[in-house]
Amino acid sequence: MFQLEARLAEKEENLLEKDLIFEQVNRLVDRVKNKAEGGKEDTLELAKKVRVNSIQLKTSLDASVVFTINELQATLKMLIHLTF
Repeated sequence: MFQLEARLAEKEENLLEKDLIFEQVNRLVDRVKNKAEGGKEDTLELAKKVRVNSIQLKTSLDASVVFTINELQATLKMLIHLTF
């Protein structure tokens, strides 16, 4: 009878250890999930900023190109006027 009680106590101890490990693993998994979710939010925010910056850059480049074309047209008109 004593041996059965000792084996039962040992099994209960092993089960408690496994439960403790299981809880620790669950906490670690939760931490990793939270970090992954945070990473998704960071990536989304970065993508939004890149999009806004690329639109601003394109707008700036478009304005610069239009300005340069206008300057060239003015120079061309002046050259044509001087030639005739």
